[in-house]
Amino acid sequence: MLQIFERGKATVLFRDIERQFTEDLLTGAVFGTLAYVDSNTALEMLKAILGKEWKIPLLSITQLTVELWPRSSIAGKGSIEPDVLIDLFAGEVHSLRLIVEAKWGAGLGPSQGIAQWDRFVGEANDTWHVFPVRDVGRTKEQLERQTQEVNNNNRFANWGQRQYCVSWFNIARSLNLFCQGIDESSKRAHLRRWAEGILFILKSLGEKPFEGFGRHRLCPMLDGHVSGSRIFWMGPRVREFNWPDPVETNDLRPVFFMSKREV
Repeated sequence: MLQIFERGKATVLFRDIERQFTEDLLTGAVFGTLAYVDSNTALEMLKAILGKEWKIPLLSITQLTVELWPRSSIAGKGSIEPDVLIDLFAGEVHSLRLIVEAKWGAGLGPSQGIAQWDRFVGEANDTWHVFPVRDVGRTKEQLERQTQEVNNNNRFANWGQRQYCVSWFNIARSLNLFCQGIDESSKRAHLRRWAEGILFILKSLGEKPFEGFGRHRLCPMLDGHVSGSRIFWMGPRVREFNWPDPVETNDLRPVFFMSKREV
């Protein structure tokens, strides 16, 4: 799956990145691999995706299962289909369930979160609703409105405290840090390769984490600049940096860098 993107075979699929299929392809590429590796490896990959801001203690497990687009029909309500259902077990204990609803350009349906929680909560000791999205602020506002609608329903008593919104950009940044922590020659190099594959997709869609100054070309210093002192840019002059596309800032926002000291 990841090779389709890396080799440029999926270009036609992303001509309109607001289309629904982009959302589903991205979800499958990011979470789908977890279903084909052993549970401990899947757990490590899941932690790499969700990032260090994820506060849930995911410790020792014996089984991790992943189901993409599980569909459940409810009489009078139609079908309920979150993007991913992830279940973690410790022996016979169903420790944790993650209900994942991924969004790219679209927002949540008016009662989409409510319906998913109502259908899939209760089977594990703890359940979290996870939302990988582009616009975290908008998603939180939508969830707040839906939470208010059911605040008197005991089934939703802790739903507001079990929602985790994470941006695709932060997922890319987390995976980038994950790659940096794995040596290419180590026995975990395959995990680095997996993370690099997902990073390639996210970068192709415009979610590009900062990867250091190694790729930046040098720009000339002004006369009188003292080597090692602070350099100040404002506005389009920052485009002199080329990473991997020109970096742009608001004309009114200053940007500071430190120049390299002469050896």
